[in-house]
Amino acid sequence: MVEGKARGEVSGFRRGGWRGAWRLCYGSVTMRVVIVGAGQVGFAIAERLTFEKHEVVLVDRDAGRLGDVAGRLDVAAVEGTGCSPVVLRRTGIETAGLVIAVTDSDEVNLLACLIAGRLAPGAMRVARVRDPEYHADPEVFRGEPFGLASAINPEEEAARRIARAVSAPGALDVIPLLGGRVLVLGLRIEAGSPPAGRTLTEIRPLATVQMRVACIEHRGTLTIPRGPDRMEAGDIAYVACRSEDAAAVLRFAGKSGQPVRRVMIFGAEDLATYLAMALSAARISVKILSSDAERCRVCAERVPQALVVQGDGTDPEVLREEGIDAIDAFVACSRHEERNIPAALLAKSLGARLAMVAAASATYEHLAPSIGIDAATSPQSAVVGSILQLVRRGRILGVHALWSRDAEVIELQALEASKLVAVPLKDTGFPQGAMVLAVARGDAVLVPHGDTVIVPGDRVVTIVERRIIHKVEKLFTGRSDSLPPARPNGS
Repeated sequence: MVEGKARGEVSGFRRGGWRGAWRLCYGSVTMRVVIVGAGQVGFAIAERLTFEKHEVVLVDRDAGRLGDVAGRLDVAAVEGTGCSPVVLRRTGIETAGLVIAVTDSDEVNLLACLIAGRLAPGAMRVARVRDPEYHADPEVFRGEPFGLASAINPEEEAARRIARAVSAPGALDVIPLLGGRVLVLGLRIEAGSPPAGRTLTEIRPLATVQMRVACIEHRGTLTIPRGPDRMEAGDIAYVACRSEDAAAVLRFAGKSGQPVRRVMIFGAEDLATYLAMALSAARISVKILSSDAERCRVCAERVPQALVVQGDGTDPEVLREEGIDAIDAFVACSRHEERNIPAALLAKSLGARLAMVAAASATYEHLAPSIGIDAATSPQSAVVGSILQLVRRGRILGVHALWSRDAEVIELQALEASKLVAVPLKDTGFPQGAMVLAVARGDAVLVPHGDTVIVPGDRVVTIVERRIIHKVEKLFTGRSDSLPPARPNGS
């Protein structure tokens, strides 16, 4: 039930109960975050921020949706439109540190951020903006009167993530770091592959390239591994390596590594269009299949390099007619969630080498590898890292959320005040549950070891379990926990 509407209060706290945007909670800095839109993207963001003890207030016109989210998460809820100053004031927006508008309407999101800027000029503002025309000149929205810290597009982010997986066939996920010089590859360990059944200590002599196993997920439990830890068939391992060594790492993990040259996309909505654009730009042949005639027409206009065919991607005869047996990768990303996974599995059974899915639900995304899907992502999980970057402390250059959601890969710049500089890594007290994966110093990229010494200005890539993120932040900043994160663009 959504409480407090008649009294003008936010359910879950007393008006005036917070004295500022920042406060100490469980030894770390938290902020009040107002999220306009309680759909799948809003829920995913709220879920991650409440886990980190941030004060989250959700705004939505749908009382039933609000009640469902409030029943699952520790959030406050206000029913109404995010374009209303009256509704926004009920959230206590004046002391918010971050306002995120992620409804299905670009215009509502932009207007909500515009009004939020007048009510809470000190808050960072983020809007979900999906129309490509709005992205043609993003600086328009960064300056006043909008003053956006970021304009996020979940569908475009998901398309980029799938395109990266296409570029590394056999990888479930590909995270580019240090300007693309380092990749973190998400790999499912196959039975009979060199890593299966071996400890990290045992596989090191077998590797011909510099690589580091960042984490292992075994039966739903994620660990930052050490030498005695073993990789078993069916585990998902994230492995960091230099980009030029990615093909060798894939082969070592038992993947074919054959390049993808032909892709068939099921669906013609925005995500499919963005994906087709990205793949066509990489000189990959793209065929788009959709039963929606109007969406086919729009998609053909936006991506003239692709061949757009009107047809049912779940019909075996249609797939055969369109040459599914010659397709390197089939990507199901239609708006019909219930049809995507069956379509991908059907395509693979008919000869497609790889089957990938854009899942609307993070649950489906996580289930995919166990049922034969080669890669999967969801729009909401694709943008979580963009939001986390705004709430992290220190000189954060990038945040990437992993599939398991129990760990993050964070790219930081070492500051002079950091407790990690000028001391060998083995003597820094780096906490268990975290690992330094790579260090960039100028043009050189190092895979560090215990004797590596970080110097101010180094760009450092770490993987950190969520439960100790604030400890690692403190090591890198060397400052009091009472300080808020750095604001983007000096705001």
